[in-house]
Amino acid sequence: MRIIFILILFIFSLAKQNSIEITSNQFEADNIKKKFFFNGNVNVTKGRDILKSDTLTVLLTKENKAKEYKAVGNSMIDIHTKENNYIGTANTIKYFPKKNYYELTGNAVLKDITNNKEIKGHIIQIDLKNQKSKILSNHKKPVKLIFEVEDK
Repeated sequence: MRIIFILILFIFSLAKQNSIEITSNQFEADNIKKKFFFNGNVNVTKGRDILKSDTLTVLLTKENKAKEYKAVGNSMIDIHTKENNYIGTANTIKYFPKKNYYELTGNAVLKDITNNKEIKGHIIQIDLKNQKSKILSNHKKPVKLIFEVEDK
């Protein structure tokens, strides 16, 4: 009964965050550690934004609000801002809703669909709140930026 109550609180806290919907093949909850686990064909939607992966772990605050999402395996994001649309893939994608911050790790690729740009690196950090990004290599492969320039 307590698990159901915590799950209901979690769902209501998600609803206050612009209605997030999570679907998967399996769900588990650890109320002591404040973690939810979604396994198999995970699909998260919030408005037009999408996150997909094989597994998803959601960490909660003491108030049962989502503080971190960690997607692992075949991870993909499709993010829409006022100005741009980004599609990213990586081995692992973390999202921190309070900061509106994403971190793509392992074979990370981020495509700016609006401006026809592509970034590749080991780690890509995207701070949508402050409109900043950072790309790091793993010293085996350099950071790679691909974009078009106009010829005059």
